[in-house]
Amino acid sequence: MRSLGSRGETIVEVLMVIVILGSALTTSFVITGKATATNRTSLERTEADSFGQTQLERVKSKLVNATSSELSTMHSTSVAFCINDTNAVVPVTDTINGGCTARNRYSSFTRYNTNSFTTEVKWDGPDGLTKNRLQILYKAYANTERLRELAVRFSDV
Repeated sequence: MRSLGSRGETIVEVLMVIVILGSALTTSFVITGKATATNRTSLERTEADSFGQTQLERVKSKLVNATSSELSTMHSTSVAFCINDTNAVVPVTDTINGGCTARNRYSSFTRYNTNSFTTEVKWDGPDGLTKNRLQILYKAYANTERLRELAVRFSDV
């Protein structure tokens, strides 16, 4: 303990302050790192959702004005497809790595199954090891008449 007339701090007090500040800074760096990773994950998921929604909007648009071969591809339950930037229906044979791409990071494909379309978007996580996947389902209730017409048309083929 110091006497009333002494000046300055003891080495023990200085070391204790350094330890306390070091612990506080370490904790803040860990929290900042986790917050950054969470923000990155959220951004990736938002971009993937946007890309998937774009694919489904293209599908909805194509349901109205597609050619026969495009409709045949779109309504095949055994063939995945995507609609590229030039609005062409492209069959996807490799659903692991293939499909339409966005920002050289996301790949997507769509499948048809009984009045619904499922678009799947895949991308690698920030660490490069994690594989992320997002599925969006579109039930074609609004286009039921058009789908019935197409089903009749393709059952005759």
